[in-house]
Amino acid sequence: MAARRSRKTRRTARKTRKTARKTRKTARKTRRKILKKAKKRPAKRKRSTQSSNVKHNTDIGTLSLTPHFNAKRRAQQDELKKYEQKYLARYKQPKSGISKSKSWKQSEVNLGKLSLTPHFNAKRKAQQDEIKKYEQKYLARYKEPKSVKSSNVKHDTDIGTLSLTPHFNAKRRASNHLM
Repeated sequence: MAARRSRKTRRTARKTRKTARKTRKTARKTRRKILKKAKKRPAKRKRSTQSSNVKHNTDIGTLSLTPHFNAKRRAQQDELKKYEQKYLARYKQPKSGISKSKSWKQSEVNLGKLSLTPHFNAKRKAQQDEIKKYEQKYLARYKEPKSVKSSNVKHDTDIGTLSLTPHFNAKRRASNHLM
């Protein structure tokens, strides 16, 4: 005899069987629907289009404005081209026939362009040098000299510092002896 399963496992098994049945049922239905549709559909037929070989020379009543627009556009473009040529002739300076000397072309400094970067770089360098000098002076003014590590030798001389540790140590020793 097989071991009896708990209620919880029986319930979950029942639910899984139900869902499996439902999915099988829906799958069958969809297959049937697809098959029915395939049977109902008639074979595709090509549409026959009849075109007449007769070409009309006469106007059939449609209004075509494209030739008018094209003509107008061409006229405007031609007009613009003529105006631009006149404008350029008026305001464009003719190139001078004088050529620059070789020394001018071969010079290291380009005199045709305004370049401010070397000036800015020089000014920045001068400012940074000034800042460095000031920082060195400032550090020299406020920099504390390194303290020399003192040895463990006790000095009898008074340095001017108040040290309370010997008093506390003495009190601690006294309290330890009493106990």
